Amino acid sequence: MRHGRPPISKPARYIALIVGIVVRVCSCSPSRTLFKDIDKEIVARTSDLEALKKKVCRKARSRRAVSHSSRGAERFETELQRLLRILPTAKQDTS
Repeated sequence: MRHGRPPISKPARYIALIVGIVVRVCSCSPSRTLFKDIDKEIVARTSDLEALKKKVCRKARSRRAVSHSSRGAERFETELQRLLRILPTAKQDTS
């Protein structure tokens, strides 16, 4: 004699199988929409990240340009001071 559960009839097995499939499909449906929402969020965040990277690159270029411009201004100032020393002053011209 077998111990354990009594044998299940064939119609009951099919009903259990159908119920199991229906439960599985119903339980997967919300998770799929959840994953779709997560995928949309990932895409949105990725595009935001790319935009921020572009801003950082532009800012770095701007900083280099400002640095370059300030060095150029310093060179012009130095050159102006040198020329002012070389050129005679107005007092020397009138004497």
